[in-house]
Amino acid sequence: RSRLVGMANWTMLGGMSRIWRDLIDNILPNTTPFPNGQRQLLFVDLSDPQKRTRDDLAEALALLGKLNRWADVILGLNLNESLQVAEVLGVGVPVEPALRIETIATNIRAAMKIHCTVVHRRRVAAAALQGAGGVESAYFPGPFINRPKLSTGAGDNFNAGFCMGLLADLTLNQCLCAGTATSGYYV
Repeated sequence: RSRLVGMANWTMLGGMSRIWRDLIDNILPNTTPFPNGQRQLLFVDLSDPQKRTRDDLAEALALLGKLNRWADVILGLNLNESLQVAEVLGVGVPVEPALRIETIATNIRAAMKIHCTVVHRRRVAAAALQGAGGVESAYFPGPFINRPKLSTGAGDNFNAGFCMGLLADLTLNQCLCAGTATSGYYV
C-alpha cells in the first residue's frame, strides 16, 4: 500500500535478488492498483556493486528491468556505480564522464527500460525519467561544501530528498534540487 518502497544495500544483502524475484512472481502481480492510476515507486540503491561479481550485477539489473513491469523502478547511483552499471550493460560512457552524468543516466535508463535512473556526485546530480509524454532528463548543480563535517551518508540523504520530491509530484529538476539540498544540508 505504500506509494514508495526503498531497497538499499543490494551489495551486502545476498538474498536481495531472491526478494526481487518473489516480488515479480508472487507479490506485485497480486497488489491492488492505486485508485488514481499512479504506480508504486520502487527506489533501489545497489550500494557499491564492485564488491559483487559482474554476473551478479548483470542478474540484478535484469531483475530490476522485470520489476519495472509492476512498479516504477528508480535506480539511484553515484558516479562510480553508474560507470560499473554502464560497463555491465554495454552502455557507452562519454569522454569525461564526470561532466556527462545526464548522458550516463539517460543511457542506463534506456538500456534497462526502467522508470528512472538518477546519478549523483559531490557537485551535481542528473536523472532521466520515463514520463507520460516521453523520456525527460535533467541536470542540477548542487551546493558544494569544501570542508564537510561528515560526508558518509551524503548519498543516502540525496536519495531521500530526491524521493521526497517524487512523492510531492515535483518536476524532475525540482526533485534533483531537493536531493542536492538535502545532501548539502547534511554535509
